[in-house]
Amino acid sequence: MKLCCGSNLYASFPLETALREMSKIGFRYVDLWACKAICDHADPQKTTPEEVQELLQRYKMTAVSMTLFLMSGEERRERMKFAAALRIPTVIWEPAQSTDWADHMTNLNPISVPYGSPRGNFSEYIEQLKQDLAYAKSLGLKVGIEVPHCYTFNEYLYQIYKTDQCIDDDALSYIIAPPHANARGYEAEDVYDLVAHSRAYMLYLWDIKKGFSFPESDRAFGAGDEQMPGGGQRNFQAQIDAFAEKGFTGWYNVSCHGTEGWNDLQKINNCLKNAYRLVEPILQAKEGTV
Repeated sequence: MKLCCGSNLYASFPLETALREMSKIGFRYVDLWACKAICDHADPQKTTPEEVQELLQRYKMTAVSMTLFLMSGEERRERMKFAAALRIPTVIWEPAQSTDWADHMTNLNPISVPYGSPRGNFSEYIEQLKQDLAYAKSLGLKVGIEVPHCYTFNEYLYQIYKTDQCIDDDALSYIIAPPHANARGYEAEDVYDLVAHSRAYMLYLWDIKKGFSFPESDRAFGAGDEQMPGGGQRNFQAQIDAFAEKGFTGWYNVSCHGTEGWNDLQKINNCLKNAYRLVEPILQAKEGTV
């Protein structure tokens, strides 16, 4: 079953704790977060691929992606090599910052380094992405871009479509983020309909708080427990059904932001257990199509 979980839900705890608790809940696959600004569970300066692999094996977990948000190009490439050493197939990061990024993305960790040039343009984004795709391919990796993402050059549907058309390279894949789509007035299914389906690697199972609306709330998707599946307003049965009917064969990732700083392990586990109990039976019922 292609269901995984982001290790960033346990950002306040070591990787071993994250893998142990996810494994006990029932997960067998993980999106391994390795970014200092949010959750650093695989820092090449502090650990080795062998040590991470030992933990994965101990808890019978497999990493299907490594998330590398908000870091410099040099650091990202070091961590891409780390992912390649672990034989993780896909690394994930945000699209390039649009010209209004700095005006609106004000709730980030100060050490964050957004992808792309400040006040850059779409053509520069595409050229940088092509260079990074070439480097990824040299390591045997694919790159997954989170689409859409507010205040980036993949914020609106026509930008996502243009990116897909500009880059003729199977090393590019997409990580589809429903809350960002809703924040800009459309649905995640609209993204899937626009891009090459073979590039749709992952769908975030990411909830939004009850009462979320556009544009009043914009990126205010809710606290961590409101963003975990079952804590908000999203109908996951309908969304999974819709993607399955469209032929989606990628990963489903229980994902959210807002648990950074949570030191209550029981609280995280309870939220994640509820999410697993909600989505796991839906995916099990569709075992033949997902």
